Amino acid sequence: MSDFGQKIISAIYNNDLIKGCYRNLMVEGNDPWGLSIDLNWDGVGKIKISSFDISDFWALRDWWKYSLNYQTKCLFPLFPGDERLDRYIANHLKNQENRRDIIFNAWLIKEGSLNEDFNNEIIGHFFLLQHESDKSFVGLCVSSAFQGKKLGTLFISLISYIAKTLGKKQLWLTTGKDNPVGYNLYNKLGFEDIGDIEVYVPAENYKRIDTEMKLDLNNFK
Repeated sequence: MSDFGQKIISAIYNNDLIKGCYRNLMVEGNDPWGLSIDLNWDGVGKIKISSFDISDFWALRDWWKYSLNYQTKCLFPLFPGDERLDRYIANHLKNQENRRDIIFNAWLIKEGSLNEDFNNEIIGHFFLLQHESDKSFVGLCVSSAFQGKKLGTLFISLISYIAKTLGKKQLWLTTGKDNPVGYNLYNKLGFEDIGDIEVYVPAENYKRIDTEMKLDLNNFK
């Protein structure tokens, strides 16, 4: 196993917030863009986390359109819900392929079906944007049907570990004023409330005031 993969395994094992939530952990990959994680998650089933690539395009599009309720789409201001959707996802993929961003999909693996690859579904999406920037932002979203199962804790922890292995000192995110669950999670993970920031919400094509938060990775374990 690569040194990078071993660091990811150690980080997951040492995370007290997700102890007892998983079993059968397997990690592969030499860097963030080649990372693949398989595990069984309590209350969910078998999950595979892998880097976003072109073969995921339509699955991600369907996930956004059909697996997220209206409130979740507004809390996760990444894509619009109109004819611009395909263009936004294509740009998202381009930034991954150019290694400007680090982007992952989490898949629920439906074993035992006639065509497992076709029937698997995305249940989560998370990322580190502009990883070489002095102000890199992280984001995550969990399918509406799978919220409340600590997957968000896993996703934000993973992307924070990855950022730290790349030498990042700080991470930033924004969260909606009407998202106390997300705010409390980020606070528990060490993110500090910085204040208000204006953000654009593609799903509704408007701007709103969110809370900006910062994580000091020197204190993140």
